[in-house]
Amino acid sequence: MKIIKGPFAALYGNAAGGVIQAYTRDAPDPPSVSLRSWVGAWGSRQSTLVGGGTSGGVSGVAGLTDFRTDGWRQHSAATRRQFNGTLSWRAHGDDRFSLVFNALNQDAQDPGG
Repeated sequence: MKIIKGPFAALYGNAAGGVIQAYTRDAPDPPSVSLRSWVGAWGSRQSTLVGGGTSGGVSGVAGLTDFRTDGWRQHSAATRRQFNGTLSWRAHGDDRFSLVFNALNQDAQDPGG
């Protein structure tokens, strides 16, 4: 993570007072996969599948999350499915190229919003 302040922050948007730039974690070596789930009040539940690995100069990390809730009041149900992935390869020396994938499918009942 990097915090960018001052005039260079303007490169990231009009009148930006500062920017917090976050990076995807590096792929694990050896390869690994994990599954985390939780359940909560009002029918809330989430499952997250994360995996990644490295082979030679190519590495990748991907995560898939599914969140659902019935909400604490009428018309407050919501679902969110998201995918994030990074594929990286080292050309030579310190040169590294990355391809980033992001997808979001969200549906929320929010009559007052």
